[in-house]
Amino acid sequence: MRRTRFEIIGLFACAAIGAVGVAPLSAEEAPGFAPLTLAASTNFNQTETPGLVEAAIALGVDDLRDGMYWKLIEQSEGAYTFDLPTTAYPAALGEAGIGLSVTVNWGNPLYDEGFTPHSAEAIAAHGRYIAALIERFPAIHTIEVGNEFNGDNFVSGPVRGTDIEGRAAAHVAILKSVHAAAKSANRPIKVLGGAAHSIPAGYLWSVLDQGGAEAMDALVIHPYTTRPEDLAKEIAVLRRHPKARALPLEVTEFGWTDPHSADAYLIKMVAVMAISGVERAAWYALNKRGDRHIPLMNDSGEPTAAGRAFAFAEQVLAGRQAEDVSPDPYTHAVRFGETALVLWGEPRDVSVADGVRVYDARGDELSDEGLRLADDAPIILVGRQPIVLGQSVELAPHNVLADSAFDFAYPNGVADPPEGAIERFIRINRADEEAFQTMPGQERAGTIWTPYLSRDTLFPLRLTATSVVARAGPETPRIVQRYRAKRSGPANLVVELSPSARSTDGMVATIWRNNVILASETVTEPFRFAKRLDLRAGDTVELEIGAGPTDLGDVANYRFRLTAVDPHSDRM
Repeated sequence: MRRTRFEIIGLFACAAIGAVGVAPLSAEEAPGFAPLTLAASTNFNQTETPGLVEAAIALGVDDLRDGMYWKLIEQSEGAYTFDLPTTAYPAALGEAGIGLSVTVNWGNPLYDEGFTPHSAEAIAAHGRYIAALIERFPAIHTIEVGNEFNGDNFVSGPVRGTDIEGRAAAHVAILKSVHAAAKSANRPIKVLGGAAHSIPAGYLWSVLDQGGAEAMDALVIHPYTTRPEDLAKEIAVLRRHPKARALPLEVTEFGWTDPHSADAYLIKMVAVMAISGVERAAWYALNKRGDRHIPLMNDSGEPTAAGRAFAFAEQVLAGRQAEDVSPDPYTHAVRFGETALVLWGEPRDVSVADGVRVYDARGDELSDEGLRLADDAPIILVGRQPIVLGQSVELAPHNVLADSAFDFAYPNGVADPPEGAIERFIRINRADEEAFQTMPGQERAGTIWTPYLSRDTLFPLRLTATSVVARAGPETPRIVQRYRAKRSGPANLVVELSPSARSTDGMVATIWRNNVILASETVTEPFRFAKRLDLRAGDTVELEIGAGPTDLGDVANYRFRLTAVDPHSDRM
């Protein structure tokens, strides 16, 4: 019998609550973050949308994120009016029992020529406006200060022309004013700071260093540029700053543009956010916004595939403490409470005990016969008893020896690589090996807005789990990834490299076994190398990537993967 998501609520009546931790902290060190709750982004501040509140309630959405235009509310100094549909909408949400976080990010022509507030007068006036907004609408539970403040799309005037340190300082000045106004209110109001697109630890660390940590209740990120599989690792880098260690996170926008995989993406992100100290996450968006992002509902108010996944996650995952129980880098497993498990990863057979039900990302029940794990289709296991890998859930063995897309790590100082990991380093003139440093992201102009590997002296050279940027020069630095065989046996090696069309003269890829070159190519278009190797314990296999004569446009996607094979098989 095929059951839907709405038939399984009773399975959680006696669910126990577990404990949450964020890598790389030990269980004893981990802060006690609140369980993840879900919200959705709306645009009541921009247009009237009849029926949207009712549709949201029908979908199970009871928390929204929206904005408010200061210039529409204060049109003469010190006078606040809320007489437009786009400024009065919080009242209707409150009457419907929906909570609201309001993003405050826009200027007012009465102050600083309407640019992002930067003068003491404008920042003080902005604080008074926030106080009036909070007093007027009881539905508001959170004020989010700024929207993607580390970029250029939502800031203006003198603030836009500042460097990273200046941008952080401008944000903190506004944040402190809003925090003072919010904390003087007659009810608890949460204040969110940071307001960052992606996970730019460099920028966010500057915000914290300049006093931002003391003026916020949670730090905001919009991790659009991060794969779910990398999210916990990048957040762990962010948390290396002492003031970020125990600071809750809110992901006030996350979303996807592919209608065929938005449901899977949503479930994956919910799982990883829940183990990373994210206490609230808002899907972008509830309804169609005129861009490519998949909404939770269509024009008729019916749930999309993403909407069904959201409703399912709201029922069986949100609000429950989460624990990372992944058995290896190629299998992602997050347990919610004790009786729900989100699982995806390297393809292999899965068997479950009696009483464990299996669902897809949209909340439709799957047969447990012939069940198989996949990296692009998470499954959700639900039971009345605790779900434990190796007991109520059994995974067949996988054959992965190394995979650059999932073995990736961010070193925190000098340390031996963990067992089974790919070694990564920079080779200078074929002889000297230099260790990578973890760079936080957006620590300087011209860098990406997520953590990456490089060295200060070798900018713009860069390595992430899926991309590489080469650098030319007299020392011909090469980025090397090395696998050292733990045991003897046959293995399939597959290397893929796809340079940007902007590369003027290609990138050089060299593949080594021990000290013998297996292939060396100047790659100007997608390149794939596959070879079966009979490895002996201690053998090394290396992928070395560097620039050609110039490094103009030398950025590429890559993958370096080895899998064990049956010695009697000819398959690649």
